[in-house]
Amino acid sequence: MSVVTQQDSSRKLEVVRDELAWELLRDEWDLLLAIGNGPTGVDAVAERLNTPRGALLERLSVLHEHNLVYREGDAFGLISAIHVRQEGMSSFLKDLIIQRLQLGNEVPYAVGYRDRLGDSASVERFLSQANEDLFPPVFDVLQAPAGDDTPQAVTFIFVAAGAPPDNEVDSDLDGFMNVLKAAASERLVEATRGCSDIKLADTRNSMADVETVATLCDSFFSKTTIEAGRGAAAYALLLRPISCAS
Repeated sequence: MSVVTQQDSSRKLEVVRDELAWELLRDEWDLLLAIGNGPTGVDAVAERLNTPRGALLERLSVLHEHNLVYREGDAFGLISAIHVRQEGMSSFLKDLIIQRLQLGNEVPYAVGYRDRLGDSASVERFLSQANEDLFPPVFDVLQAPAGDDTPQAVTFIFVAAGAPPDNEVDSDLDGFMNVLKAAASERLVEATRGCSDIKLADTRNSMADVETVATLCDSFFSKTTIEAGRGAAAYALLLRPISCAS
């Protein structure tokens, strides 16, 4: 699984495989979301999270020590990185994504689903092509600097699986959930790791950026060759107003 944190397009995304950084990312997700691209003042973050300034500074110091955030005076911001862990991280997904959708707390702004990607080898080729043609422009857009007028906290999730359950799918959202759960399981097994993927980015973007990402994904899916097999992929874009990010 890959989780992308973003600050600005002038910083090259680095791949981080640090177990403690991953745990901090999971445990401090709301705090990182409240900080956003930054630099965001400590008082503003404290107000968003309704947390005392002193307690917040202690948590921010730990995040800064482990290179999850940068500091400029009394303000902080996310450091651009792709945080990778091979395990499925089912608890992470359950807390941050699945519950948000299954409990009806959120309806994705955009969701796309593409089945009939073929067998496992075909899905591996699909993912290789996505790494070349889809993810670079998508993450370029998501890394665009966010101004003060940016109204939305954006969560982008892309998933792919070699053999999701052969369930009847009534909607693209059903398909997305089907592939998400299958990908989390397949990432746990060495034999199926290469034909599965989970990418998650949490950013602040304009609505124009969000629409561009959805268009890029839909266009990429539409160009994919239909093949016999259970392989499938999906994406979703979740939005929350910045004021509700905590």
